[in-house]
Amino acid sequence: AQLGAHANAGFYAALLLLGVVWTIPIHLSTAMLTLDGGDSTHFDHGLSVTLRLSGAVSVLTAVGAPVVARPVLAIFGPGYEQARYCLIALATCTFASAVKSIYIPVRRAQGALSKAALAVTLGAGLEVAGAELGLKLGGVTGVGVGLGAAMVLEALCFWPAIRRAR
Repeated sequence: AQLGAHANAGFYAALLLLGVVWTIPIHLSTAMLTLDGGDSTHFDHGLSVTLRLSGAVSVLTAVGAPVVARPVLAIFGPGYEQARYCLIALATCTFASAVKSIYIPVRRAQGALSKAALAVTLGAGLEVAGAELGLKLGGVTGVGVGLGAAMVLEALCFWPAIRRAR
């Protein structure tokens, strides 16, 4: 299955918009790589701040997306609005995206970076499979739902390691 030109463009516009939001937790996670995993107080504080800020960004994104999806996508041109439900579905997965980003520095601090790399690589394959299944079942909205479901599943698998680090 393939998306038509407008649906494909809409998907990438939605992904572009969410990428701007997802950059916040990604950069917070990148900053965590500078924290000394051996200094548990310092690392715990950095992790706590990262989780709180990522949570706040996630709530704002999930609440705001249904309101702004259509008008913001319409800025790109006619036909882009058909990706609004895709944008909304992926916006609700912002915290799952953050968990994926936070997982790497946490596992690095735990001395398990190679295991984390394998897990994240397998997760990327799961995301591709979820997006493909979603495409076959529901077009551009299905891509968002399938990709989002894969991200949530990854986050559920990664969360125990983050929880142990707190």
